[in-house]
Amino acid sequence: MDPEELQKLIRDQVAAVLTESMGTAVKEAVTAVQEAQKPQHEEMQTELARLRESNTRREHEARVDGKISPLKLSDYGKSRLRSTLLETLSRREVEEEEMDTLIKESVDYEAALAGKNARPPAFREAIKIMASEADKFDAMIQGLFSNIDEMVGDAPIPRFKSLREAYCKWTGADPWDYEESGPFAINRAMSTSYDSALDHSRLRESLATATWGEIYADNLYIRMMKTYRANPMYDQWRKLVSDVEDVPDFQTRHWARIGGYGDLPVVAEGGPYTTLTTPTDEEVTYAVSKRGGMDDVTFEAITNDRFQAVRRIPDAMGRSAARTLFKFVMNLVTTDNPTMDYDTVALYIAGHNNTGVLPLTNDNLAITQAAMRAQTAYSESLEILGMRNAIKYLIVPAPIEMLAYRIVNPSDTYGIQETNSAGATLDPQAWKGRGIEIIVYDQLTDANNWYAVANPAEVPTVVMGFLNGRVDPELFVADDPRFGSMLTNDKVVYKIRQIFGGDVQDHRSFYRQVAP
Repeated sequence: MDPEELQKLIRDQVAAVLTESMGTAVKEAVTAVQEAQKPQHEEMQTELARLRESNTRREHEARVDGKISPLKLSDYGKSRLRSTLLETLSRREVEEEEMDTLIKESVDYEAALAGKNARPPAFREAIKIMASEADKFDAMIQGLFSNIDEMVGDAPIPRFKSLREAYCKWTGADPWDYEESGPFAINRAMSTSYDSALDHSRLRESLATATWGEIYADNLYIRMMKTYRANPMYDQWRKLVSDVEDVPDFQTRHWARIGGYGDLPVVAEGGPYTTLTTPTDEEVTYAVSKRGGMDDVTFEAITNDRFQAVRRIPDAMGRSAARTLFKFVMNLVTTDNPTMDYDTVALYIAGHNNTGVLPLTNDNLAITQAAMRAQTAYSESLEILGMRNAIKYLIVPAPIEMLAYRIVNPSDTYGIQETNSAGATLDPQAWKGRGIEIIVYDQLTDANNWYAVANPAEVPTVVMGFLNGRVDPELFVADDPRFGSMLTNDKVVYKIRQIFGGDVQDHRSFYRQVAP
């Protein structure tokens, strides 16, 4: 090769080597740039997909809302239909004809249910407008508690057959949908906060705003109060009480009574009037205290719809509260024999001239009456109580109930020739028509002991105080499923509370006979 050809060969070889080397470097540089930009590219693709999805969802929502807005469905029905259509559109394309069919089925379904009165979506609005609907619902749920059809006017209203039926009726929940009306939903709804003293009147005024938990608890309270007042025997404590006061707190109460003046002296013609002696006063003291307890409904009872487990709560609580208050007053004036604050001796004691050992007979009742009438008024030695302190109530144990009735209200056929334990000295009808009432106290264990009480309208007997004037018991329901027994034990807890206290005011108004 000549020199020129050799130089050209060398140049070509060098160019080839340089080209190959530079190409590899360029490729590596491009690859490095692409790898560096890959995360940003993927992020951009994700954002584009999200924007496309969001735009599609808005289009679906606009399409669905345009379809269901004109429909005459309940809010619940529209919400449920909207969720169903949007969920279907998110999975696949839905033709107009298919969407119209789904809408029609939903409308027909709700109309059918409303027609059967199984799930009226506007039930609460109807309650707000028509009082009769509220009365009917109360009767239906009260029938569930009492297990009988309650009356509204002259017509019986069919009671609810189960807790779930009542829940679905009030809330509008679908009875065929386990999520809407199953035990989990009912259990959550029943744990709504409730305080009868604060909520009862409010709920009665506007049932339309009440939740299921509130309306259920309020009807439970109504049932409890029906039971509380159902037995007039337990309300007889009122007959023995002369004063009832509102108590603002738990501090000791001082109930004072003032004596009277002596006989008015003669004033001579033109002479001055003399100053009367100011009456003295004495007091009894007492403090109110809380009484109450709790009961619960378990998740299992709700799941199995064992309403008998629920029905016992208001009945048992109401009866217990009435019995507790009744026994407090009855024990106070009979077996407790409390110490009187004004002289620090027992209510029934010889020094008070109000205790004896005589059995119940016509004659012994007359002796007791005379002793009570002979008492002198407090701070008035010249004031013989007389008929003011006559016997009004006779408290007896059950074994001598009929004897007591025969004495104070004998039949016309009962003759003087009878010489049994009723006595024969007096006319057997001597006490008839004198207004003496019999109170049978079954807690008295001694069949021979009996007690006489004067008329509280004439003389002081017992003072009773109730915190803030609330004589009736209060009902409370735990309010948060995240804490307490609802969390730890799956129980809805109901609490009853009653706050009261009292004391005997005057020993002169009572007489005890402790017969051997």
